[in-house]
Amino acid sequence: MYILGAGTLGEIVLETATRAGLKVSGFYDDVSEASACDEIPVLGCLDDFRNNHTAMAEGAFVAIGDNWKRQHCIESLRALGVRFPNVIDPMAILSPSATLGEGNLIMPGAYIGTKCLLGSYNIIFPGVSITHHNHIGNYCFFSPSASVGGFTRIGDCCKVGMNCVVLPYRELKSGMECAPLTVIGGNLPPVVKA
Repeated sequence: MYILGAGTLGEIVLETATRAGLKVSGFYDDVSEASACDEIPVLGCLDDFRNNHTAMAEGAFVAIGDNWKRQHCIESLRALGVRFPNVIDPMAILSPSATLGEGNLIMPGAYIGTKCLLGSYNIIFPGVSITHHNHIGNYCFFSPSASVGGFTRIGDCCKVGMNCVVLPYRELKSGMECAPLTVIGGNLPPVVKA
């Protein structure tokens, strides 16, 4: 696979992919002027990736931290038939009853619990706990040590800050951002259990 984005998140994806036993063939990046990232070649810009049918067939991980920019990039590539593998650290814990979409990054020490439905293209940092029976959308970003209680619904393009706690039975509408060190749910109506 290829990593699109050779910055800090790209380096994190490379390390996680390596621990997971995935082969990274190269990086593409519109900003970096480096010829390599951690000894893996930077092969050009994103347009070069789009013009390389062999690379597109191998698949890519989009290492862009901004949810909206990641969504824009992925949607343009999905239209070209690019596939997006999950990159899951072997030190992450995933319940066998959890369901995952594609293109998720799940780092070491993260926990995805019983009967969680995790969408696609989410970034989940170390120490994140998404407990049980949660429904997580697409293009979300969970910062280190964020905690999500059970029966919670989180829409698309949400950002949950460091050490943020989302109480059980809550709903975060698409696009919501939760500041670090906050507790979400005190004033929000609970989600009706289905």
